[in-house]
Amino acid sequence: MKPLNTPRLLTIVAILICLSIAPELQAQCAMCKAQAITGLQGDSKDPMGLNMAIMYLFFTPYLIIGVIAYFLYKNRVKSQ
Repeated sequence: MKPLNTPRLLTIVAILICLSIAPELQAQCAMCKAQAITGLQGDSKDPMGLNMAIMYLFFTPYLIIGVIAYFLYKNRVKSQ
């Protein structure tokens, strides 16, 4: 039988750790649902606050990657 190499063993251990933590991460969905329901009932001044926070978190990585890509492209064009 062939022994496992270290990178493969570390990958398997990392996957098992991530799978064991996953049920705790799914518990946050109830908090988001409660916040959305409270916002729709009129208890808050801005019921769209949760949606804006989601959009902010959604677009931020794309904006960062876009800025980095722009500067890399600009630098490459300048060097040629």
